[in-house]
Amino acid sequence: MNKQEGQLTFVNGKRVNLMDNMYDFERTIEHQFDSFCKTVLRNQARNLYDENKRRNKILVSLELLTQSELCQLAICDIYESKYIHISVFDYDLPIEDVLIAQAIESLSKRKILFYYHSFSI
Repeated sequence: MNKQEGQLTFVNGKRVNLMDNMYDFERTIEHQFDSFCKTVLRNQARNLYDENKRRNKILVSLELLTQSELCQLAICDIYESKYIHISVFDYDLPIEDVLIAQAIESLSKRKILFYYHSFSI
């Protein structure tokens, strides 16, 4: 049998304060939520740690590479506009240096082909 008198309730003949029960319920919910948040954060931290561990097994820092290993990673773009093209007997010879191109143009066509094939300009 329940009777309410303000904030007091009688349950089975016992006097129970509703505010205390409500406060205890709210504290229980807060503790459960707090525990849930801590569990989520702990699991996320563990996942991030494991992911970093997996990455560190695969990836290598560029600072740890030797000079020869860094040179293997380097890529140089080759642009056609960078070269001067000289045509000799249906051959198109790409020359990078302007001074060398001027010197080659002053040579005869046979000498140009000879030097080109001999030195792979």
